[in-house]
Amino acid sequence: MNLDLSVRRAVHSFTQYKKFSLDALATYATRLFVGLLVFLTNVVSAQFLGPKIHGQFVVVMTLMLVGTQVVGLGCHSANTFFSAKHNVLVRSLLKFSFWICLGGLVVLMLLGGVASSVDGLVPVSLGLLFLSLMAAPLRAFLLLIQSLFLGLKDTWNYNMSETLWRLFSFVAIATLLLLGVQSVNYMMLAILFSLLLAIAISLKSMSKYLLVKPDTSDLLNFSKYMRYGLSIFVAGFFSFLILKVDYLMVKYLIGVKDVGVYSAAVTIAEVITIFPVALGAILFSSISSEGSGNNNRGLLNWNILLVVLGYTPLAALIYFFRAPLIGFLFGRQFVAAEQALTFLLPGILFIALTSIFQNYLAGLGKKKEFVYPPVIAALLNIGLNLWLIPMSGIYGAAIASSLSYFVFFICSSFFALRIKNEQ
Repeated sequence: MNLDLSVRRAVHSFTQYKKFSLDALATYATRLFVGLLVFLTNVVSAQFLGPKIHGQFVVVMTLMLVGTQVVGLGCHSANTFFSAKHNVLVRSLLKFSFWICLGGLVVLMLLGGVASSVDGLVPVSLGLLFLSLMAAPLRAFLLLIQSLFLGLKDTWNYNMSETLWRLFSFVAIATLLLLGVQSVNYMMLAILFSLLLAIAISLKSMSKYLLVKPDTSDLLNFSKYMRYGLSIFVAGFFSFLILKVDYLMVKYLIGVKDVGVYSAAVTIAEVITIFPVALGAILFSSISSEGSGNNNRGLLNWNILLVVLGYTPLAALIYFFRAPLIGFLFGRQFVAAEQALTFLLPGILFIALTSIFQNYLAGLGKKKEFVYPPVIAALLNIGLNLWLIPMSGIYGAAIASSLSYFVFFICSSFFALRIKNEQ
């Protein structure tokens, strides 16, 4: 009897690991392609526009991403969490997502109007500010749709949705630049159009899950949805600050040209995070649907091992070839990014591992443990940037980032491993 049970558990574990590995591989391949598109978009923009105008584009995109975080309210994780547990909730979750993004658009427009009335507060022109704020709810809505695909374990549409908007954006921006249109305004219009197109295609793919309209009142209500989403929002917003606030602080403390140079180092460093982000997304979906257990604890260990094995050779290659890599891709104007990249690389390992631990905590629904690490690390990051950027420029920003990533890793791993050992 015990032998038969052990065999069934072994078969279940093998099947789960096999499915997880295949989904992770497909997602990684897609994210690698998407990462390449993002990378090429930054390279083409830097080559055609130069550090100053490219820096302006980076700042505008950062504002769009800030707006996306604010609008989304962490509901992308709530979508995945609840749709993974109960597939019949998709219609309700999509309806919630639409109204949240529509309300977010109104709020962002009001905030933009207030901010633009204060001299020196907004780091870009009024037109670019409102273009970025218009793009933010669209990006948030696309992410919310993708999160439903992830919860439904529809890996194909989850990956295809992100690929399409990145591909549309790259083609549109590259076409503008090749035609000699060196305007950040037109580049943002291209991004808006790409988002609308990707949303339309994604909704068409989602329609097959909306054919049945079950009674879900006992499974989910808006209050329950938002309670989970807001806890993720707090963690996600502070995580975003850890990863992106250095752009805005470099802009305010030393100038937009330095943002352009610094972005070259960050763009290359972020290539390494594609793999752990893909793993983390699939891990979150798996744990959300199955909860705690020996198999999911094993998945956590497996993910950690994969990240370490995948990171080490890639980081070594980037480190030894960083100078020719930056020179070839971005040009001589970006040579200062070489040393910044050196300072960033150690921290990238820690942020990659943290991605795994954070998705593990979120999948288990451990809201408090999920929130504390990014809040601590983000506050440290802001303080370090205020201290180090005036002293050391973009090198100070890189050092601040690596130190913050390390603290983020320590806090997140402490909670994740403690919970893992208690179960």
